[in-house]
Amino acid sequence: MRFQPDITNLAYSTKELKQCVRNTDFYNLGAVKSTLDDDIAAGAQSFYDGGLATGPLRRSEVRERNLYSPLGFIDTLCVRRTDQILRHAFKTNILNREHEVYQLLQILLSPAQLFVFKTDIQSFFESVKFSDVIKQIQDEGLRNSSVIKHLTSINQHLLSVHSYPGLPRGLALSSTLADYYLRSFDTIWLRRKSVVYYTRYVDDICIIHFDDHQQIKATVENSLKSIGLDLNFRKTRHLPIEVPHHLDFLGYRISLGTPQCVSIAPSKISKTKKRIALSLKDYLKTNDFDLLAQRLKFLSTLCSLHKADRQKRVYSGIKINYKHCTPVEIGKQLNELDSYLKGLLYSKRYTLSRSLRSRMSSAELAFLDKLSFTRSFDNHIVYSISQTRMSHIRKAWQYE
Repeated sequence: MRFQPDITNLAYSTKELKQCVRNTDFYNLGAVKSTLDDDIAAGAQSFYDGGLATGPLRRSEVRERNLYSPLGFIDTLCVRRTDQILRHAFKTNILNREHEVYQLLQILLSPAQLFVFKTDIQSFFESVKFSDVIKQIQDEGLRNSSVIKHLTSINQHLLSVHSYPGLPRGLALSSTLADYYLRSFDTIWLRRKSVVYYTRYVDDICIIHFDDHQQIKATVENSLKSIGLDLNFRKTRHLPIEVPHHLDFLGYRISLGTPQCVSIAPSKISKTKKRIALSLKDYLKTNDFDLLAQRLKFLSTLCSLHKADRQKRVYSGIKINYKHCTPVEIGKQLNELDSYLKGLLYSKRYTLSRSLRSRMSSAELAFLDKLSFTRSFDNHIVYSISQTRMSHIRKAWQYE
């Protein structure tokens, strides 16, 4: 590919870094509103004076994966700015999840003899060499030397301090670089005549085709090997559409065959249950009932959020995130979540339940008893929340 020539005009000025500030930075990163302009100006100058080198990256482990994050506010802004420049240069298209799911559902209703090939890439971020991606960008003509210097400094820091050669999980720019690195792989499947539908969300790959199973599998495997990646055989499935199996895709579980049933993927239901439990456990530590109530309302209702980079409010919640579910199927799952919450509140078996009842007043327990995933879904109950408060709410499960 060839990049747009005007990207040489993009840089890390005070104005541009300020556009990368988020409301949550004042809570999470210690940014100060009264001195924001001066702090960013000084930080931008220091960034240039230091040769566009990254500051130290913090490493943490979550679910046996290493995550990396900048330590300081200015370093965070610079990483976001680099990601912004790269997205502009790559002309990155953000995946429209709902459109992809709708398109897949329509194709799966086809009477044609089609097959589903579902897989992902083994240890994706760890297997892509950061230095190879930087070299590919340079070879294809990126003219912004500031971006190259910044990426190189991050790579060198990861190698020298953390002995890590891959793309760092946790940094926004890693997903952008990973998508860029896989564009040649994407092209193979988008142009293949036997492929009816192809999509890839980071390393999650779904192909609908009318080809030979072994040929598809071999082509995917060889295409990945040619760029230093391996197929994850443990998560590879190949199924004819008409058989009574299911496909988990972008948070949904889709039944193959007729009638078509669509529900929330079991892994997502389990995640919601875990967040309910973590919220209750955090309450026992903090004794902050208002925060607990906000967390459970966030999980069970349709939430209205205002994000710093958007003019309009955005909505989040089961009602909008799983709009393609079959009513009967999602109804069962909402009842399951209600039963789970009530079980944690009233069970006589669990220590957690007994501790909650001993700590809460009868009025507080009655308030939680009225919360219902099913009722919120059916009645379209909306809960408005600020982005800053959202940071407090998510803190209970940020390292789940």
